[in-house]
Amino acid sequence: MASLALIHQCWLEITKQPRYQDKWLSDECYFRAIKAQFPSLESIGFNRALMNRAFSSIEGAVLDDFTESNTAGRFRRSTKGFDSFGNPRRTIWGYFITTPGGLVKRPPDGKKCFLSLLEDTRINDRYSVARGLPEIVDLTNEIAARSSEKRRSDAQTLHLMNRKGQSMVPFQGKW
Repeated sequence: MASLALIHQCWLEITKQPRYQDKWLSDECYFRAIKAQFPSLESIGFNRALMNRAFSSIEGAVLDDFTESNTAGRFRRSTKGFDSFGNPRRTIWGYFITTPGGLVKRPPDGKKCFLSLLEDTRINDRYSVARGLPEIVDLTNEIAARSSEKRRSDAQTLHLMNRKGQSMVPFQGKW
């Protein structure tokens, strides 16, 4: 689950760049941008399927909501077909990012209608690296460090409560 959260966080960092906003882009376009900007993700087996799973598990139904209740400003749609990168027939996920609270009209049904909305060709490979973003190589270490700090803090709290007689839970942590 931590790897899915990490991938989702990297996607959010990428989508802060204006060139990835206010247009329909395919999952392949985001996959290439994230892979170029965050090469450390290869150590966790980063691929397009894992990326789509991360988006679905963390934001799921919010991405499919084209009403005012979607305050995140992130939308998705899927269809089957060939993407603009020459990948074989597959399920193509398209994502639209607006400013938070922005709305986008639900794209029409039908493969050809939706595929014609994708603007992947406007983002060439030379722009796939989101310049200006710091490399998040150590984000996994940072997440692990925060988790251990939280566990240590919880253990200290339990110890103090145990000393005051507020809890029957014995302290088992190391200082």
